[in-house]
Amino acid sequence: MRLLVFSFFLFLVSTISLNSQEININAKSKKIQEEMTTLKSDIDGLKIQKQELSSFSRVKEIAEKKGYTYQQSSVSANVVGVEQNK
Repeated sequence: MRLLVFSFFLFLVSTISLNSQEININAKSKKIQEEMTTLKSDIDGLKIQKQELSSFSRVKEIAEKKGYTYQQSSVSANVVGVEQNK
């Protein structure tokens, strides 16, 4: 009889302990997922900002402020319409 009561008590304590650990793990998992979502959002924002800063108009604007001028490359103009060897 004592063994049965002890076994039941041990089972009860083990079940409560495992449920508690599961709740803690789920809470940590949710927190990590929220951090990942925030970081992904930050990365997307930085990618957009990078595209804006590296746009041709932005580069041209900065180049003009530094005293540079943009001239279309004569090489690219010569390449257009050239037949390829087959």
